[in-house]
Amino acid sequence: MGQALGDRELWLDDADSLVLYQRVWTTFSESAVFGPDAQKLISRVRHSIKP
Repeated sequence: MGQALGDRELWLDDADSLVLYQRVWTTFSESAVFGPDAQKLISRVRHSIKP
């Protein structure tokens, strides 16, 4: 059985790793929704997976 991602360490020990890490978190930040938009999104997902 494989390890869960939460059990692993992340090493940012070179410039390329830092650039990639920053780009990923910038993408997450830009695609995040908050407030009423987040509530609508959560509601749509919940209804779509409801048995």
